[in-house]
Amino acid sequence: TLALAIAVASALRNLLGAAIQIKWPNDLVWHGQKIGGLLLEARTLSNQCQVVFGIGLNYRLPDFFHLAHTWTDLATVLTDTHLPPRNALAAQIINTCLPVLDSFPETGLTPYLPLWSALDALAQRPITLLTPTDTVQGIAQGIDTHGALRVQVDGTEHRYQWGQVSVRY
Repeated sequence: TLALAIAVASALRNLLGAAIQIKWPNDLVWHGQKIGGLLLEARTLSNQCQVVFGIGLNYRLPDFFHLAHTWTDLATVLTDTHLPPRNALAAQIINTCLPVLDSFPETGLTPYLPLWSALDALAQRPITLLTPTDTVQGIAQGIDTHGALRVQVDGTEHRYQWGQVSVRY
């Protein structure tokens, strides 16, 4: 999911010129507002890995969604005059993701870590992380080679594989 999030965010930045970032683990954000997200499910069957992934982008939301200030859409970010057709945008994103899906089993997340650092919406920010068993407050420190979120809590770094993150203001 993280490597694909990097690919999609990079593609959107390159194609649209929008400062899209990633909020760990799978949200695409623009100036702190969610513009999309990714979901991935992988299964291993008979020594083959099957992956199904979905990408959701807010292309053009109804006006009432903008009232919450937590979501935005591509139409708002780009203005309608610069918004590419949906199919063209989808094709370009898919073409960006295919090489990631092809190479990831061999390379893992390591080659993507510098890109993550450049796209990380949480970097060095105070966060609250809700896990199934705990609420953690600390400073986000990026991800490790396995995709775990690194959080500094009282001078000690901890790593989390899952959880719900919010930025503390």
